[in-house]
Amino acid sequence: IYVWLDALVNYLTVGQYGGSEFMWPIDCHIIGKDILKFHAIYWPAFLLAAGYDLPRQIFCHSHWTVNYEKMSKSKGNVIDPMSLINRYGCDGFRYFLLRASVPTNDTNYSEVKMHRMVNAELADTLGNLLSRSCAPALNPDQVFPKFYHNSLDDLKDSNVESLINNTSDLPDKVQRHFIEGYFYKGIDDIMACLRDANAFMQSNKPWELVKMKDEKSKETLSTMLHVVLEVLRISGVLLQPVVPNLSKRLLTKLQVPEEQRGWENITCFPSYQKLPNPLESCPLGKNSIPLFERRKQNV
Repeated sequence: IYVWLDALVNYLTVGQYGGSEFMWPIDCHIIGKDILKFHAIYWPAFLLAAGYDLPRQIFCHSHWTVNYEKMSKSKGNVIDPMSLINRYGCDGFRYFLLRASVPTNDTNYSEVKMHRMVNAELADTLGNLLSRSCAPALNPDQVFPKFYHNSLDDLKDSNVESLINNTSDLPDKVQRHFIEGYFYKGIDDIMACLRDANAFMQSNKPWELVKMKDEKSKETLSTMLHVVLEVLRISGVLLQPVVPNLSKRLLTKLQVPEEQRGWENITCFPSYQKLPNPLESCPLGKNSIPLFERRKQNV
């Protein structure tokens, strides 16, 4: 026990113990399940004996395994994170770790699963939706399209109201999951809305609407694209803790100002709510590089 006493008090040292800016208690102590006893029994006992407040929360996570065995240098089954970052990018690797891991159960590592996940969700569901909705063929003016309330009736069959309402609920739902440490649940909610946005776009056949010359069809197309870009904007803001670089590129493409990228001031579908929307009719960013390029299967 004396070894752990010596080790655990280092948390106070890191918190600048003895200084004028001593940071204690901490909001959340994140630990692995194999050292739970020392942090949930011994450490609180030491703190109470010394008259210090306890950490406000302990978040205990499970382990990553390889072939359902714990990683070990002696077994030679340790995964090299740098090689995966080189192959999938920092954001791709981060996404997989947070999307696939479940805090309450061990997660078995599989590069096949990682490859399929980043291609299906980052390249296709997210990246392809951005590329399609910003394509010059559908958006020749290359602006953030206007929203027309009188077009909602023409989009009812594709569940436009449901898509708007579900996406508007995202900030509160995702924030709750992220704060509780269940990143995979928050990401799952975001991806569900993005999949719905893809289906919404597909069912409304914008490639046919763009050929129509009547004003009604033009307004329907504009409203449809506006809804899709709003889903992307909200998703981009919420995904910043997970894939910061991809989110930045997405929000820059939509020309969302830096001061409007925070969770604290996010307003969902302001045009739908008949609130001022400075993004409407603003030019889109000129970068046309795919948000996340599909990775080829490693040979």
